[in-house]
Parts: sequence; C-alpha cells; structure tokens
Amino acid sequence: MPLFSGKNVAELVNCVRRHGLVYHTCQLKDFRSYLKLGGIPSRALLKQSGLPFTAFDTDDVDQTNGVWDKVFFNFSDFGSGFANGGPGTPSPYGPINLVFNPSVLTTATDVAVTLRSAGATGFDREKEGLSLAELPNIFVKYAFQKYNVKPKETLAAEFSNHEVGGNPELNCSFPAQLAPLAAVRYLLVDPYPLNAPETLFTVVERLFKAANLKQPVFERK
Repeated sequence: MPLFSGKNVAELVNCVRRHGLVYHTCQLKDFRSYLKLGGIPSRALLKQSGLPFTAFDTDDVDQTNGVWDKVFFNFSDFGSGFANGGPGTPSPYGPINLVFNPSVLTTATDVAVTLRSAGATGFDREKEGLSLAELPNIFVKYAFQKYNVKPKETLAAEFSNHEVGGNPELNCSFPAQLAPLAAVRYLLVDPYPLNAPETLFTVVERLFKAANLKQPVFERK
C-alpha cells in the first residue's frame, strides 16, 4: 500500500485522534541525547551525532530494511500492563514514555503504519503499510481504553493479507530525521530509585525543565 504523505497525513492524524495518542519509549541515556538534539531522532541521526544511545538487536536489520533513517512510534503504552499488575515485564524499550499528540505526524514527510516491526526480516514498509480504510480496524471500539489496540490474534484473523507481529507500529520520515518535542503531551516515568533522594522521575523532570520544555512530567503509579 502507498505511504501516507501530503494531505493523506492529515487524514491519518484525524483517524488516530479518534482512538488515542502515540507513544515513544526510551532509556535515560537516549533521553539525554534526545534533549541535546531537540527531538526524537532516527537511529541514523543518533549514530551520526556521536551521542550515547542504546543499541538494539534490530539495528543491523533496520539498515538492511531501509528504515535506519526513520522515527518510530507506537499506539500503545507498553509499560501499562506491568504497572497495573498484569503478566509480563516493564517496557523493553525503557522506563521513560514520551506521550505525543497525533499532530506530531503532520510534520512528517511520510508515515507507514504496519502490523509488525520494521526490524523484522524481509520487512517492506510500502508493501506492508495499512491504508486509511484499513487503519480503524486495528483499534478497539472505544477510544482511550487501557489497551486501545486489538490483540495479536484478532489482528491476525482480521488482516489475513498482512504479516502480523506483536504490536502495530508507525515508522516515519521527518525533515532532518527529527520529530519535534513540541508535540509531546506529557511524559510518564517509571518509579525507579536512583541515588537517594533522587529517582528517575526527579532526574527526567529536571532535565526536561532545563531544556525549557513546559509539558508535565508524571511518575507512573
């Protein structure tokens, strides 16, 4: 399917707004680098900058798949299940969750919404991208539920013509490979102690304010 670009991005944003927000999760090391760069960068930009970042198992595959220069978001808060007593682990991507208004996508030059990770072997973002007509079918009926995306088994049944991974993903092309922090709605930080009396929350809040960013920072309960 074609990528969302131009006027189609506005239609994508309107659809996403009806169902929730978009998320990007990271480690503290990466968060510091994001603030220095002034946005959420691609992996390529992080590498080129020489700033510290967390290596992923999928980094080599991302380069092969042509998404090394893309910025990634998700439709789900991966840390909420563990925080609310569910099975599993905290988010594998990190304890700092940047929650964005869907309007962040309006500054992208193109966006692909896919049902599996761009780090999967043989991934093709144009071929695997969902159309605007297909997109609403990934969400549960009612907006802003704790889990606003249908489970993998349901997606696999409804999208038999697509390969389905763990969670739908947005991979985006941005000018200068950087998604603006101005579109952040709030930050949600997992409750980790550091050097008493500091916690991860107090460190992240201090760094965010020092960067002259005004959005609220919350500690996850």
